[in-house]
Amino acid sequence: MKKELFIIFLSLALILAACSQTEIKPAQQTTPTEPAAQQEAQQPQAQAQPAAAEPKQEPVKPAYDPNSLTARAAAANDAAKGLLEKDKGAKTAIDTNIKSAKIGDTVVFGIGIQNILPRTAKFTLETTFIQANFKFGTNFDYTKEYVSKWIDNHYNPYYEVKANEIITVPSYIVVKDLVKEDVNTQPATYVFETAIYTYDDKNFKELYEKKLMSVKIE
Repeated sequence: MKKELFIIFLSLALILAACSQTEIKPAQQTTPTEPAAQQEAQQPQAQAQPAAAEPKQEPVKPAYDPNSLTARAAAANDAAKGLLEKDKGAKTAIDTNIKSAKIGDTVVFGIGIQNILPRTAKFTLETTFIQANFKFGTNFDYTKEYVSKWIDNHYNPYYEVKANEIITVPSYIVVKDLVKEDVNTQPATYVFETAIYTYDDKNFKELYEKKLMSVKIE
């Protein structure tokens, strides 16, 4: 019996000795993880790249049309200027005195003015309807009031021109369908007159020269 108790006490002593030699390690602390959103905020932001600029598109220029009103006005003006450049003593010139047309057409004449005065001068223009010349064997009624409506000019109040300088001004005639109330436009040559005026030293208007221009309707 004593021997069994001895064995029991010896076993307990060995167990206690073993426990005293074992180190109890403290629980390892873990670093709490930061929220994902906070981690992303701490990361350097990638700079946004500016959008590539779209290539600048140049406006498409319309094809040149020699029959357009603008082109015909430029050609008429150039012709009138050329006539004055050949004749330095001429006061005025017109590209041509007569042009053919039909109802609905816009006829353009080029009027050139050369200042032969020894000073800068102001010029103004006035276009009026004169008469209709009938074809042989024809006749019809017309009124100046109606045919004057064909004149479609928008002249400046005046043009200031230096001595020996040349300017050109287009003059427009729009062929309409009536020459009188209830009278249709008939074949004839319709004559218009453009008077060019200047102003003297006292600013009085005086005639510089007149030019006739005719529209022939077949």
